[in-house]
Amino acid sequence: MAGALAWAGAPPIPPLVEQARRHLRAAIASQRAGSSRGVLHWADLVASWGAEAQPAVPELLAAIPYAPIHSARGLAACGATEAVQPLAEAMEGAYSPYLVACSLTELTADGSWCERAWDSANSKKELIRTWAVHPTPGLHPALRSLVTGRAAESWPGQREQLAAIEILGADDADVRQTLEAIVQRQGEPATEAARILDRLG
Repeated sequence: MAGALAWAGAPPIPPLVEQARRHLRAAIASQRAGSSRGVLHWADLVASWGAEAQPAVPELLAAIPYAPIHSARGLAACGATEAVQPLAEAMEGAYSPYLVACSLTELTADGSWCERAWDSANSKKELIRTWAVHPTPGLHPALRSLVTGRAAESWPGQREQLAAIEILGADDADVRQTLEAIVQRQGEPATEAARILDRLG
């Protein structure tokens, strides 16, 4: 049901928010009793409503151990600062800690969460963009580590390189060689790399 509501773009009107809260509470109770059904889907739906899910903050807090990524997204959108400590504790055990780190950064305006998650992140594009809004001294060297003069092997890796180049705003040999290498690979990111090269002149 949660998936269907999310797919249909159900608006966060009060009766639906209350219904989602009830279902999320029931799903958490089931999970505690040994069932794994429902928490992630209901937490995802509530999180998709952003700040309008404010009444569901208690349920999202309770869902952190079972759906840390989705709970973190909803709690950050609601500005629920009481979630910082439990999210920090849940971050290391999450399937993708960098996503929890992004939510913590948005919630606290502190990019050190992104810095902490950098080395373990298997996908860095969202991390880069979130960290750039709340930069720390570690941001520049982390971005520079992606601009190697060679194209990453995968398209996602190349997109991360392009995101790093855009944020660095630099024009030097490493930047140009990285962009040219991505263009030469002729993959999907090549168009964006060519656009940046054209802009650099």
